[in-house]
Amino acid sequence: MRKALVAFLLFVALAVLRLVVQGTVSSTVTTEECHTGGMAQEFLAHGFALPFGAYTPEVYENGIVLQGIAAAAFFASIGPSVLTLRVLALLVSWIGLLLTWSLAKRTGNTLGIDTDRAQWSLLAVCLLMTGLAPGLLGWHSTYALGGHNEGKVLTLALLWLFALRIESPTAARRAGLWLCLGLFAFAHKGTLMVGAIAGIYELVAVARRNTRPRQLLIEAAAFGIGAIPLVLRSSGSQMRDWQFVASKFQMPLSQIPRHAWNLLCMTYDNNLLLLAIIALALGWVLRAGWQRRAALPIALVGYVLLNWLVAAPTRSPSYRLYSYPVAIALVSVALTHALGWAAQRGKLPAWSQPLLAALVTLVILMPRPEWSPRTIAELANNREMAVCTWRFGRAFLSHWNFDDAVALQKCRTLEGDAALGCIAGLSRELAQMNQPRLPPDSLNAKEVSAWAFGLGLTGGHPLGTRCSFLPDTTERATCDGAFRLDCLAGLDPPLRILHQTALPRPACDLRDPPYGGFYRGLREHLLQRATAADRPEVRSVFATLGIGDDYPCIESLRACGYLPTEASGAPSS
Repeated sequence: MRKALVAFLLFVALAVLRLVVQGTVSSTVTTEECHTGGMAQEFLAHGFALPFGAYTPEVYENGIVLQGIAAAAFFASIGPSVLTLRVLALLVSWIGLLLTWSLAKRTGNTLGIDTDRAQWSLLAVCLLMTGLAPGLLGWHSTYALGGHNEGKVLTLALLWLFALRIESPTAARRAGLWLCLGLFAFAHKGTLMVGAIAGIYELVAVARRNTRPRQLLIEAAAFGIGAIPLVLRSSGSQMRDWQFVASKFQMPLSQIPRHAWNLLCMTYDNNLLLLAIIALALGWVLRAGWQRRAALPIALVGYVLLNWLVAAPTRSPSYRLYSYPVAIALVSVALTHALGWAAQRGKLPAWSQPLLAALVTLVILMPRPEWSPRTIAELANNREMAVCTWRFGRAFLSHWNFDDAVALQKCRTLEGDAALGCIAGLSRELAQMNQPRLPPDSLNAKEVSAWAFGLGLTGGHPLGTRCSFLPDTTERATCDGAFRLDCLAGLDPPLRILHQTALPRPACDLRDPPYGGFYRGLREHLLQRATAADRPEVRSVFATLGIGDDYPCIESLRACGYLPTEASGAPSS
């Protein structure tokens, strides 16, 4: 009963930190995240009627289907809205917090940090570092698209199973760990880094004669059984998922050190104090674990370093998310040890240690709270932006071997606005493949408008001739309107995440999308905001973004009043 109460209070505390204290970041919705709501809406309307691959816009995104199924249950119980997606992401983060705390306690126990007040100190650090995670780390933890947040929790679950295997190396626990390693790799390939750590541990155990070699064969067989879904999916896609993974590491070696450091700093919101504390904690835990011959602390440090090493040549900061909860656990252990020593020397009461741990953590994090008590109501009322289906067009085209006629036929099975959004996504994907097409003759008037709208959804890439080659002036206007709206959709999230400010109301015309969903909801929300003239601080933020004349959306930003109209006045890149 006590554990259930603590878990519930942790959920409430995490919800307050995420949805209220950091409300500006939590209210960020992207053009991809709404696909989770699109899947949920489709599952509720037609069930699991399509092949598995038809729900995944990318062949490596298997985990998003699981998130879509979960979102369907939430939509059915509390209704579709952005708040529903946030609650779903919050639940995933809450599970991650419980696993992080458990890893911290197990690591502390192996290092002799096992008093009652130490447990509460560990909890205070884990809660605050999770709920007030800096910038991009915090945003990815509120993201309801199955992917990095989900992969982070799967990684923590595997490390927790690994900890159980170390504590009690029974045959069942060993086989269970490797079975889950194979299964979880299907949902997210980033979990294979845990497999590398576990594999090294098993080889060391064999070398020290703590494990019989034949046990490795049993573990390999368990992994092979668990990996069957991954093998079937990869072979069915001609290994395109692994080709995508390989493409992430194509960076010249000379650029990697500086790039990795810059991206690490950006991921941690340039909080050098936090990075220094993490480095010190890794060093202390590694030293303490080595002195006690404790495998778990050494393995967790090894995982953080492996994650940083693997992520170094990649251009996305999101891959650093997987090691952050593990770093939280190690920092909480090191900080609790240091504060326990200080409390003992200063003869402080027992209740002071958790309080000191919380205060020191706040000093380290240096959070920039955006107290937004209206956020929850706004998210609950925001229904349009919770759903989009344009990524179905991408998924259908990929799943049915890039046969656009078949993909178009499948889009029509979604019905209503969902079908129109899917057709827009199909048009967008063909254009992204440098194959922009005129609307097919088989389309009706609404579908033609959706097709033209999709041509303008470039994701910030150069527009080129996507709109100009359309012969009909109405279709060109629809395409141009989509491009402008898509530019603003891509700019709003980084302003919220990195600068804690929302994009102000544009001083330009925003064409109404030809179907409901995310883009229509975005337009309505932009038109309800305060103008840039009422918020002078926004112009100074834009001046720091380094937007130059070669930026694809530069003309849209000028037309909407975010940048000076004259070319000479624009910031150079």
